[in-house]
Amino acid sequence: MRAARHAHAGTVPRGWLNEIGAALGVPRSTLQRYVAQGVPAAADRSRWRWEGTARAAYYRAAGDVTYARELLSTEHPDEVLPSVRTMQRTRDLDFTADERALAEKGHAAARGKRLVVAVEDADRNEVWLADHKQLDVDVLPPRGTIPVKPWMTVIIDGYSRRAVGVSISLRPNQGHVLAALGMAIRRCGTPRALIFDQGREFLARSVTEHAAELGYVAMATLAYHPHHKGKVERFHQTLNRMLTHACGTTPTPAVNIRGKPLLGAPPVIPLPRFEELFFQTHEQYENRGHRSLQGSTPNEVYAEDATPERRVPDAVLRRYLLSKVRRTIVEYGVRFAGRHYYAPEFEGNLGTKIEVRYAQDDQRQLEIYRGDRHWCTARLSDPASPEQVEEVLRVRREHLKRQRKDLAAARRLARAQTRASTDRQRAENSTVITGAEAARETSGVPQNVMDLLNHLQLRTDLDDPDTEPPTTDERDAA
Repeated sequence: MRAARHAHAGTVPRGWLNEIGAALGVPRSTLQRYVAQGVPAAADRSRWRWEGTARAAYYRAAGDVTYARELLSTEHPDEVLPSVRTMQRTRDLDFTADERALAEKGHAAARGKRLVVAVEDADRNEVWLADHKQLDVDVLPPRGTIPVKPWMTVIIDGYSRRAVGVSISLRPNQGHVLAALGMAIRRCGTPRALIFDQGREFLARSVTEHAAELGYVAMATLAYHPHHKGKVERFHQTLNRMLTHACGTTPTPAVNIRGKPLLGAPPVIPLPRFEELFFQTHEQYENRGHRSLQGSTPNEVYAEDATPERRVPDAVLRRYLLSKVRRTIVEYGVRFAGRHYYAPEFEGNLGTKIEVRYAQDDQRQLEIYRGDRHWCTARLSDPASPEQVEEVLRVRREHLKRQRKDLAAARRLARAQTRASTDRQRAENSTVITGAEAARETSGVPQNVMDLLNHLQLRTDLDDPDTEPPTTDERDAA
């Protein structure tokens, strides 16, 4: 092109430029500029990237690009940073979707952006998954007046999705875990492995000893990793939905603008009736088609597998389903939990060391073992009569009722109106109470409540319970 320009007195024929431009896809004006000024060097197409300290600043800023840029400019003033818009555009290229969710909302949100690897067990009773779940049902306990939400302890067979062991309770403990394990082992034998989370009821010594004695492995997952036992988590959702529908409500009822249910308060079910509905729903779940089992029921899939079950004699199972402590026979029998237990076999065995097995939720009697053999059953030395038990429970209910009344009175007395605080005017107590109101509010308030109000400086000179309202003559005189 330069030679042609030199040969034609500094110009290039337009026809040549058109032909070359058409072949190269370059406009004629650009070719003329290249002839006059030369072909420019290749443009630097490298861009700014989120690397090193920039990525750390992004996580520190919880996904806020503007704040991350401020952190970088403050801590690295010599570094040249692009605009916020450029950093936002490059963020979508340098961070994956789960990394952005991790920075903005945490690990739980990041897991929702990752692929799920389904782990299927080879045969039945290979892996059992265990967990607790609080159900969305209001239950009225025996002798109770306030509804509570019960808990479910469940053990799932990972191969068939069968709920081999379940137990319900108002407050779960290791005894309920052992009860669910007992139900599962009686029905299906022992597993090869039992997987659970970091719940203290599962990490209890009784559960780990149970696994060691019966020959299976008890493993705890990492904390805050529910997807490591996802099958039992999915079972919770299914059974909770089925159970709430059977009880006449839903897991998430519609609410109004004040957060109250649109259809009124959910029904309250007595505990015996709830137990019936729960085990009916449990049986219904085991005999319904499961999508992950290609429409087969958990019971069918479990029964079709030919893997032999490892059965445990009932006498051995009965022993290891109870918690264990070591005791020595003293002159009053066996002392346990502040009480004494007696059995005729204790006669003549003072000072003998024994193994005491007991249930966490029923300590009316103890199972006594010597060595590896069951020796006897010890019962409470001085059991109260049913009338005495009912009287103690009645006194406890009255005591709780009196406490609630005292606390309600304390809350009423503690209400104080405070004048608005501005730059020149500090907050101060501006509560307005008449003498009659003080006498009415403080009448019958226990002395310990008044002492508490005095300690918290919530009592005024009008809060004296002995103050009587002024008579008509006194008000006229005033």
